Amino acid sequence: MNISPLKIGDECAVRNVAEMSWKYAYKNIYTDEYIDYWINKYYALDNIKNDIEKSINNKILFYGLFDNNLLTGFIEIDKINKIILRFYLMPDYIKKCYGTKLLKTAEEIIRNEKIEKLILYVNKLNSMAISFYKKHGFEITDEDNEDYLMEKYYK
Repeated sequence: MNISPLKIGDECAVRNVAEMSWKYAYKNIYTDEYIDYWINKYYALDNIKNDIEKSINNKILFYGLFDNNLLTGFIEIDKINKIILRFYLMPDYIKKCYGTKLLKTAEEIIRNEKIEKLILYVNKLNSMAISFYKKHGFEITDEDNEDYLMEKYYK
């Protein structure tokens, strides 16, 4: 396993991980049509490329988890607004500590940049993700429609 910044050319792999993850995590929450709509809208290749360019320019943190050069997960953090924007793993890599490794790597980077708090939004029905975040020190602090707002402080 290797964790490293995503680079131009990883756009298709990011979209693939997102699509597989959404279809796994949200299959009992959203319709297939809604998941396809969401992936097509928010994971258009140009949008992903733009985010990778922002990462190269140090505005966001966009790291991938690679297994023999295959992208198997990624995390994207807006360092200015201190929010985890996206955090997904391919289904075969869930519950095998890979998410923990990816999160801990990202947290080490943000600590070095003196970021003291991260927030994220998670669907209220995504119990697997909520459990994961709670296990790693995030707390539910508010609700926003169908999402919980979760926060974690770093010292």
